[in-house]
Amino acid sequence: MRKSLLVAMIAAAAIAGGTASVQAQPYGPGMMGGWGNGWYGFGILHMAIWVAFLIAIIVGAVWLVRSVAGGQAVSPPRPAGLDVLEERYARGEIKQEEYLQKKRDMSG
Repeated sequence: MRKSLLVAMIAAAAIAGGTASVQAQPYGPGMMGGWGNGWYGFGILHMAIWVAFLIAIIVGAVWLVRSVAGGQAVSPPRPAGLDVLEERYARGEIKQEEYLQKKRDMSG
């Protein structure tokens, strides 16, 4: 996840940095008017910068939530009796048919 966040940030920086040299017009209609939107370039490039920035924020938030949660999904708690049943089956105290029947009874 860290790699994708880094890639998104590098892409956003490359887009932002690359548009300045393309739109440098010393004798154009001015910095804020005419062709494009100032040093950001065309409106599409400006929008792409914001989309990349938002994607980087979303990826970072997902990474943060997963790292705090330990990367594991929360599973419902198991009944304590099921552990005892599995131990009895593992020791050979009960047969497979009895184990499966009692497991079905505990599940619902």
